[in-house]
Amino acid sequence: MTKRMLILLALLFTSSGSTLAYWLWPEPAYPLPAAAVAKIRGPLYIVKVEPVTDDAVQALVESLAPRLPIEVRATDEWSLDERHTLEWDGDLYNSETLIAQLEEITPPGTRVLGLTDQPMYDEGHWWLFGTAQLGGRTGVVSTAHLWFDDIAGDTKHPVFRDRISKVAVHEFGHTLAFIHCPNPRCVMWFSSELSMEDYKRHMFCRTCLTRDF
Repeated sequence: MTKRMLILLALLFTSSGSTLAYWLWPEPAYPLPAAAVAKIRGPLYIVKVEPVTDDAVQALVESLAPRLPIEVRATDEWSLDERHTLEWDGDLYNSETLIAQLEEITPPGTRVLGLTDQPMYDEGHWWLFGTAQLGGRTGVVSTAHLWFDDIAGDTKHPVFRDRISKVAVHEFGHTLAFIHCPNPRCVMWFSSELSMEDYKRHMFCRTCLTRDF
């Protein structure tokens, strides 16, 4: 048995060690507690918010599916093209408009996550990785600032896929009423820079997981 393994086993027998081991141990496939999972109606539909490429949609489905306890499914049944709402020299989507439009075009009770390659903003942020309704059913993710080395279109790069799935889990968490968390390793930490996004994990932290559902 390696020295690192012995240290981890010893830490597991203390309360502080349990917290440390929680972060050092590999991520579980489904990070949500049973009480939260029981309230989720699947599948989660990935809806195109034009402009967006099919490769980006596929990358999100493939990278997100192992992270959630429900089916993640791309769909062409609904799509959204709100390029007439672009502002700031035709460059940015109003994220609140996207959420409202997704609510209108998808059936009530359907859980959806829009995906766009277009930058977006809200009233408090001049650009966003993603946004979602707190305790609702709708969120949106933008790939615009998630590309590895700013190489747009490289949807197979593992760093891009890691980033887009973290943002998607974060927004999915908001739909389950998770709020932003001060723990920088928790997926619900608010990330304003890519270095912050890269540092956190796909997991909800101990504090988030033990909240009431």
